[in-house]
Amino acid sequence: MRGGAVHDWTVQVRKGLIELWLMGHLAQGQSYGYQLGQLMFEEGGQGVRWGTIYRVLARLRRAGWVTVHKGYSPLGPGRNYYRLSPAGERRLKQMTLSWRSLARAIDKALKAGG
Repeated sequence: MRGGAVHDWTVQVRKGLIELWLMGHLAQGQSYGYQLGQLMFEEGGQGVRWGTIYRVLARLRRAGWVTVHKGYSPLGPGRNYYRLSPAGERRLKQMTLSWRSLARAIDKALKAGG
């Protein structure tokens, strides 16, 4: 497999999981975009671009899965704080069940192959 193909696969997997990751963190409480980005980088998401995080947050807002409100920032202009909506909580539960089922199937396949 060419190196580019591995990179393309990694990019696609990340895109699919960023939404789940963001929603999982927002289930723990409200947060602002920069804070979420810092957490993502600390937890191993170094290959994720800042713009991607904000695009996914905007998509989640448009879908009605997160709400946004302007909040205070001691460092300058106000921040947009994101929080899961009730619809987002239901969506996260569905996504979590799907992810866990898929992860078990992948683990099983990898053990059988190696």
